[in-house]
Amino acid sequence: MDEIKVIKDEQTKTNQRLDAIQEQTTKISEFHAEITEKSSNKATKNDFEYLKQMIFRHDEEIHKIKSQLLRVNKN
Repeated sequence: MDEIKVIKDEQTKTNQRLDAIQEQTTKISEFHAEITEKSSNKATKNDFEYLKQMIFRHDEEIHKIKSQLLRVNKN
C-alpha cells in the first residue's frame, strides 16, 4: 500500500510540473506572437528610403508651384 501512495504522490507532483510547463509554454507562445506581430509592422530601410524620395519630390513640386505663383503675382 505504501508503494501505491508513493507512486500516486509522485504522479501528482509530475502533473503539477507539467501544468506549470504548459502555462509557461502558453505565455511564451503569446509573447512570440506579439513580438512577431510587432516586428512585421515595423518600417524597413526600404520604407524610409521611399519616404525620403517622396518628400524630396513633394518639396520640389511645392517649390515649382510657389515659383510659378510668384511669377503670376508679379505680372
